[in-house]
Amino acid sequence: SRGEGEVIFIFNGFTCSEYNLKHLINSLSKKYKVVYWDYKGHGHSETPSNLENATVVGSINDAKSIIDELKIQKAIFLGYST
Repeated sequence: SRGEGEVIFIFNGFTCSEYNLKHLINSLSKKYKVVYWDYKGHGHSETPSNLENATVVGSINDAKSIIDELKIQKAIFLGYST
């Protein structure tokens, strides 16, 4: 995550990674706390050994884990895809 303030949680598309969002993240992090991650097998994330884990449901579960770990109670959710 980057920045401070109200949380914006970015769901990047399955064809995107942090690299595609760098300008958006830089801009938003001036006013907000921006939370983002690369889905399994994208960008800096490793390819899972079991590709059955690289699903939409798996990504939702990963997002929930991040939200829980960061103790996010309220956020703006932003979906992005190229």
